[in-house]
Amino acid sequence: MTPPMALNAVVFDWAGTMIDHGSQAPMGVFVKAFAQFGVEITVAEARGPMGMAKRDHIKTLLSQPRIAAAWAKAHGATPT
Repeated sequence: MTPPMALNAVVFDWAGTMIDHGSQAPMGVFVKAFAQFGVEITVAEARGPMGMAKRDHIKTLLSQPRIAAAWAKAHGATPT
């Protein structure tokens, strides 16, 4: 019988596996980014499109009626 090989390395997918369970950091970034443009969004709103490409995530958030209205109020025009 061959003895078991020694363990040489362990690789983790750190994004949400070992740290930041639930991907809190990206949601916080979206909340802060929108706030910098004068639009307050909630963590729950930011969480909704998680998993999309970032541009698509932003487009999806801006297509939500409450967020689109907040953008229009802050910028005098609907988001494009």
